[in-house]
This record gives sequence, structure tokens and C-alpha cells, in this order.
Amino acid sequence: ILQFSPQKVTDMDKKFLTHEITSINKTRKDYSKTSNAPHFKSSFENVLASLQENEDLENSTNIKVRRQQKWSRPKLPDINPVQDHIIFQQIEVDEYNDLSMRRPIVRLYGVTERGNSVLCHVSGFLPYFYIPAPVGFKDNDVSHFQRSLEQILSAGNKVFRIEIMMKESIWGYHGNQKNPFLKLTFNDSRALSQAKNILCLYLIITGANWIELPAKSYIILAETRKTSNCQLEVEIRHENLISHAPDSEWSKIAPLRILSFDIECAGRKGSFPEASIDPVIQIANTVTIQGENKPFIRNVFTLDTCAPIVATDIIENVNEVDPDVIIGYNIANFDLPYLLDRAHHLKELSFPFLGRIS
Repeated sequence: ILQFSPQKVTDMDKKFLTHEITSINKTRKDYSKTSNAPHFKSSFENVLASLQENEDLENSTNIKVRRQQKWSRPKLPDINPVQDHIIFQQIEVDEYNDLSMRRPIVRLYGVTERGNSVLCHVSGFLPYFYIPAPVGFKDNDVSHFQRSLEQILSAGNKVFRIEIMMKESIWGYHGNQKNPFLKLTFNDSRALSQAKNILCLYLIITGANWIELPAKSYIILAETRKTSNCQLEVEIRHENLISHAPDSEWSKIAPLRILSFDIECAGRKGSFPEASIDPVIQIANTVTIQGENKPFIRNVFTLDTCAPIVATDIIENVNEVDPDVIIGYNIANFDLPYLLDRAHHLKELSFPFLGRIS
């Protein structure tokens, strides 16, 4: 989920041990100094015990296999591009410039109804905007205008096309009268953010709506061509993509994996923790599937060792669960920046790349 190698700084920075639990009881009284100390079961321990009773008891070898099966996404089914449609709920949109083809690409990230992760590369859509045509502007003026525009903007071969189109201005009232406008289409990487926004408007792609890729309209990328760690990566032309309005059957939510986490640092008395000095000693996590009542993962990554915890298993490696959404209290202002700064201090160069692009 979140990992960095802490062995490069203090003696406290040794290794992560994972304890699968619901939460940490921080206020338990210490009876360790008495020989006949009574043991009172807390509600926390009772919850853990009940959770353990609901799981099959297996030997230590099978526990790791079972946990891997439990944490991983569902296996991707066989897909026939000629017969099968691909439908997924998009949860994020970004863009990049394909340098080899000199074209902007919009990426749609999402999850299918089965819970499989998807990355869809949408090509063929170029950024454009409209401006009112000068009075008396004709078709034979287009080529001269395009050359002049590229010269002024120092943007040779960046203007893809200029067209004269009859459109109605949204500024003021014109009695539904249409006037000549110039549609300027660009092949410019600097306009990629505009391409993303315009594409979403053009195809009516709203926040987290469902996207359909009809059979025979997409290409499944081979493992050697994939640029992400998504289970399924495809390419499609923008005119073949279907965007469903979030109504009736398309108002459902995919089984998104929601990671909630919180960190604890080994602070110094009277000082607020500093990433360059104070190690992260604990990262508590829960992962819940959207629509389910309880987390399917409850764990805490601890530094070095900790006291035995009832009904828990210990593993020495960090397993990746590929969350779709990361939440937590104030994580944008403290937890995530602290982890990133701490990893930078430890010279862990791979840690900041938490997204799905490999």
C-alpha cells in the first residue's frame, strides 16, 4: 500500500512488520511489572477474537497464500475485442503527449463492475476553440491566416486545421442568429489540458460516469506495450467511445477500493515531528470495497517489533492492494507530505510514484 525502506537512518529504522488488526488500543494499562497481573479483555480484543472466529484456521504457510488471494483484485476475465464490450466507471482523467506520433492522448482511469482496474488511452481528439470570423473572411483566406498565425505564435506545424463554421454566440442575445466563426484546431502539447476538458464536454463525460468501449472499436495493449499497472489497458478513437449519463442503471458505483490510513511518528518532547529527523513508526490502514459494511483489510505497519496482539498474524513483506481512492484525516496536509519528505530524506527515489503509471 505504502512502502519505503527505512534501514538507512536510525536504529529504529529496521523493517516493517504487518499486524492485521482493526485498531490500536493506545490507553491500555501496563501490568508487565507484576507477576500475577490480571488480564481484562477489552472490547478491542473481543472484536478481534470474533473476527478471527469467522475465518478458517489455516497453517502459517497457507496464511500467506490466503492473504495474497484476499488482497488482490479479481482475476481479469478473458476478453475478445471482436465480441466483448468493455464497460467501466472512470474515476480520473489526465493527458500526455505521444512524442512518437506527435499527438495528444487523453487517459481515462477506471474500474469495471467486477472490480478490475482499467486504463483507456483515447486518441484522435485535438484541442480546439472558436473565434468570431473577421468581416468578409472567405475560404481562400484560411491558408494565409494559418501561416500568419503560426509565424506570430512561433508554432510551426502546430495549427492542425482552421475551418469556417456557422455558430451562434452565447454572449448576449442574438435572436438565434448564426454567424461565421473560425474553428481553430491545434496539434500542440501545450494545449493538452484544454484537450482533456474539451473532450469531456464534447462527449458529455461527467464526474465518475460509466464509459463503454464497443466491440471491434478498441485494441487491448500487450504487456510489453502497457505503461501502467492496471489489469487492463486499451486504446480507442474518441469517436468510438460511449459516455453514459449517470441515470437509472448507470447511476451505480463500481466496487472501488478505498484505502484509509494514518501515520504515527517518533516525535521529540516539545517538538513537532520533522521528516528529516523523526522516523515514521506506524502506518495504520483499512481497505474497504465500496458498498460493503466492513473493511476486508485491517492492518498496521510498525517499525521494528511490538507487543503480541491477540488474533493477529505477522508478515514481513508489504503487499500491494492497488487502492482506487485514498482517504484519511488531514492526509493531504500532513501524512502524505511527511511520507514523501521522509522518503526523500532516506533517498528512496521510487516511493513518490504512487500512481498507476509504471
